[in-house]
Amino acid sequence: MRRHFWFCWLIVLTPVLAFTSQAGLEVATGVVVSGGRGTLTILQYPLNVAGQTADCTPSELSFPPYYRTVNCTVARFFQTDYEKGETYTTGSMTTATSGMQALADSLVRPTVFETSVALAGWIHTNVVYDMELGQTSENAEWTFANRRGTCDEQTHLLLGLVRHLGYNARYISGFAFGDTGWLPHAWAEVWTEYGWQPFDVTFGQFGVVDASHVTTHKGQNGNHSFVLLSYTGQAVASETYQLAMTPRTNLSFDLTTNATDTGSGQHVLITLRANNPLPVPVAFPLKWSFPHDFQPELVFGERVIVLKPGSNTRYLVFRTPVVPADHIYHVPYVVGFQEETANSTFRVSTAYGCPVPEAYPDSFMVDACIDLNTGRNVTGKVNGGPFMCGECFYNLTPSSYLNYSLFYPTACFDMCNLTVNLWGLDYAEVIIDDESQELLVRGSLSLGVPVGSGSHTISVNGETNFVNIASVPDPEFTFTQSGKTVCVRPGPLTGWQMEQECFDLPACGISEVLTRGTWGNHTLTLPMALERRCGPFTLLWEKVIRFLSSF
Repeated sequence: MRRHFWFCWLIVLTPVLAFTSQAGLEVATGVVVSGGRGTLTILQYPLNVAGQTADCTPSELSFPPYYRTVNCTVARFFQTDYEKGETYTTGSMTTATSGMQALADSLVRPTVFETSVALAGWIHTNVVYDMELGQTSENAEWTFANRRGTCDEQTHLLLGLVRHLGYNARYISGFAFGDTGWLPHAWAEVWTEYGWQPFDVTFGQFGVVDASHVTTHKGQNGNHSFVLLSYTGQAVASETYQLAMTPRTNLSFDLTTNATDTGSGQHVLITLRANNPLPVPVAFPLKWSFPHDFQPELVFGERVIVLKPGSNTRYLVFRTPVVPADHIYHVPYVVGFQEETANSTFRVSTAYGCPVPEAYPDSFMVDACIDLNTGRNVTGKVNGGPFMCGECFYNLTPSSYLNYSLFYPTACFDMCNLTVNLWGLDYAEVIIDDESQELLVRGSLSLGVPVGSGSHTISVNGETNFVNIASVPDPEFTFTQSGKTVCVRPGPLTGWQMEQECFDLPACGISEVLTRGTWGNHTLTLPMALERRCGPFTLLWEKVIRFLSSF
């Protein structure tokens, strides 16, 4: 048996900035005054808000001299914000179109936080970040239609979606540290069951943002100025700034992972465990990486991981590619979010097949399975849900485990056969016209019912189909024979046309043949029993031939 190993990661997850429990930011703002004399007053520093304090000195400058420096120290730390304050309404930048409203309605979850995560996750996945829009600010309608934008556009779209649902949400502007250093940035805050929670679609941080986010303004729209200035005298003042992070303490979610071994083309269960030390739930888009020539398909699990306070266990189920027979593949993988990553391996070998669980009218029988909704080990009857049983994944719901098709002729004489083909795992209630039958389907099952021509109603588990079978006249066949050849011809006034009229029959007596006949727009397959009549000598000779051919 051959063994395949991969010894390196072929794709590396790129983290964003580390989360921190406490951090500082040093801001040096250079104030330039061109000529004249007067006094300059600092009207506003970076905000003193929940999770952020700012201290700037001096607060008042006189000039000349014409260049002065204001030094600010900004402290960032986690703190819940329970001051609801103003209720923000939708404006021209966040108006929701009918398409946006339909999207928001379709992603509603049990709580405001979970719904906001679903909406932010949709934008993070479907709206491409486009730096070409950095000089303009488009509204939510434009962003939804064009599926691209910067942090401004992504934030406007999120505000439009959550405000349509009646949630209070505000626009946050400030600065954040990205791939190219410190830049003006925007994100949203939504009033959830846990107070104001930030949602940064661009960074993929939902419920909390990292310590590089410095807030300069909260409200209906944005303002990215670090220092607001007021001066007296004959002069023009401008500002430049430099920013630097001070040492910080990392906030870890202690992510770990493990995976089950599986078979070729079967399912692998990847388990994620993480601890959220914060008192509020948070969420992040997940990333994962497999070797480039072994790419499993995700069949179960959310692409955004939601972490409640404390310990969390989440499951992902992937269908593996088919591997060559008599091979064993050892597959490494990396999974994570933000700077949190974990890695492990699993083995893929020959598949042994997945048995179909036994079905009952309102439940299924499972053995030694994991309920992926609760994480519990289950043996016995279950009502349904996602289960991992060894290397086999089952999503046991009645609708998803029963399929059917109908087969019937478009026309027939007096009576013909209608067939209902069923496959899957469930009880099926089949009603044909007024006749009802309840059938247990385990795998596949065919139900054939004789019906006459005309209209019929067929219902399978409440799904109704209407079929119409046309009535065609009797062909009034006549038969003739010449040697071994028997010909069948319809009556000249019936309107039937035969695809083949004459047949060479190999033996005396009755032989079964198939032919096709057309009447009007209807073509039917016609099974026939044709008789080749033989004299006594021919009958005796065929018996001798059959006797000799048996030796």
